[in-house]
Amino acid sequence: MIKKTILLFLLSGVLIFASACGEATVEPVAIATDTPSATPIITPEPIIIVEDPVHNPDFVIPDSSVRPVATMIDNQGDRVLPQGGISQAQIIYEVLVEYNITRYMALFWGTLPDMVGPIRSSRHYFLDYVLEHDAIYTHAGGSTYAYKDIPKLKIQNIDYQVHGSAFWDLTKDIKNWQDSYTSKERIVKFISDKKYRTEPKRTFPFKYYDQFT
Repeated sequence: MIKKTILLFLLSGVLIFASACGEATVEPVAIATDTPSATPIITPEPIIIVEDPVHNPDFVIPDSSVRPVATMIDNQGDRVLPQGGISQAQIIYEVLVEYNITRYMALFWGTLPDMVGPIRSSRHYFLDYVLEHDAIYTHAGGSTYAYKDIPKLKIQNIDYQVHGSAFWDLTKDIKNWQDSYTSKERIVKFISDKKYRTEPKRTFPFKYYDQFT
C-alpha cells in the first residue's frame, strides 16, 4: 500500500512537471536589420524661357559720318498737342527742368521727320550733350545761362526767337508757347542757307551693333 502511494505521488509529480513544461511560451527575439532610408524627392528646377529683347527693325543706326541735329521737345503735357519726332530719334535725353517737369532733347542722324516738336526752350545743362555729339541745336528761346553759353561755346543753333522761318505754329493762339514745330525740310534748308558744317568733328561717343551681342 505504501509503495502504491509513493508511486502515485511520483507519477503525479511527473505529470505536473510535464504540464508545466508544455505551457511554457517562447518570447520572440527581435533581429536587428538595416532600415532602408527614404528615397529623396528631387524637385526639378523651373525652366525660364528668356525672350530676345525687342528689336525695332526700322531703327536706323546713327551714321558717325553725319552731324546730328538736336531738338528740344516739350514734355509738359498740360496742353493736348502731338509730340512729333520721338519715334524717329536715335537718342533721346530726358532731363528735369523745373516744377517737376521734364524736357526731351532728341537727336537725329539723317532721320528727321516732317514734323518735330513742340519745340521748347533751351537750358544750359543740355548743352553738355549737344557738345558731346557735336550737334546742331534747335530750340525756342532759352534760359539766361543758356543764351550766354551758346555763343560762348560756339554752338551752331536754330532758335525760334531769332530764326522764325525755320518753324511754324500749329495754333493761332499767341499765348500758346507750346505749339511751335519744325520739319526736316525747314531744318535742312536753314543749315544750307547758314552754311553750317554738316560733318562732325567729334568722335562718335557710342558703339552700335546691327544685331544683339
